[in-house]
Amino acid sequence: MSVSLLKVGEIYCRSVLSRSSLYDIDYSINPYVGCEHACVYCYSPFYVGRKFSGLNWGDYVYVKINAPRILLRELKRNPVGSVLISSITDPYQPLEGKFMVTRRLLELLVKSNLEIYILTKSPLVVRDLDVISMFKNVHVGFSFTNLDESLRVKFEPKAPSVTDRLLALKNICNSGVKSYAFIAPFMPINRDLAYSLMDEFSSIGVNYVVVDRFNIHGDPHDFINRLTPLLSGELIKQFEEILLHKYNYYRYYKSLKDDLIRYAKKINLNLYFSY
Repeated sequence: MSVSLLKVGEIYCRSVLSRSSLYDIDYSINPYVGCEHACVYCYSPFYVGRKFSGLNWGDYVYVKINAPRILLRELKRNPVGSVLISSITDPYQPLEGKFMVTRRLLELLVKSNLEIYILTKSPLVVRDLDVISMFKNVHVGFSFTNLDESLRVKFEPKAPSVTDRLLALKNICNSGVKSYAFIAPFMPINRDLAYSLMDEFSSIGVNYVVVDRFNIHGDPHDFINRLTPLLSGELIKQFEEILLHKYNYYRYYKSLKDDLIRYAKKINLNLYFSY
């Protein structure tokens, strides 16, 4: 198997606080364009646009090198509301260890009145607990699809392991910072996998859990084609039945919501949905 070299560049942005269309989120901040984690299911390439067409998702990252200076200017307008860091990239992907753009943005945001939500797959966020703990209203979350490491490798080939994420999430919980887990996207594989995740989150002590469904843009057949070499024929058939037919898609995720709500009540877990 050939291994692609990561293309790294620096770009200048015109804005940092972007108006968000996500439910209950007013702004999003994305310190990077592209993401090293190369998650097969990621919808971000649809939003990145054609500028990077011809490059595979996960093979390039561009650093918004002037983001702290632009954010400082934007904060002078005293914006209010909630901010998600990040919506279409991971703010703590490996390059953050070198460039520290996310950390510098947090150092500026701590002086604002904004409510901050951080979402990542990386234990690197623990590095910034000294800054994060200074916020009046901050939430730190980790995203998961399931606890099966063999599936994680297939769907998220360059992302941190499930074990490393759970350990980092536990550190966040123990720090006293508001913590959450994000089951996203929920895979149409086995609901017992979701129950296992919820049990794990409950034992760790997260404040709440959020669940999201598959967010597919463009031709869903292209997505299925990307999955075909990774999964068994039986699982591919399940994905096709749910993701290629709108009626099955909405019926499946409605049924899923009902089941997970019942299970969350059973184990006394705060559960929310972003769909």
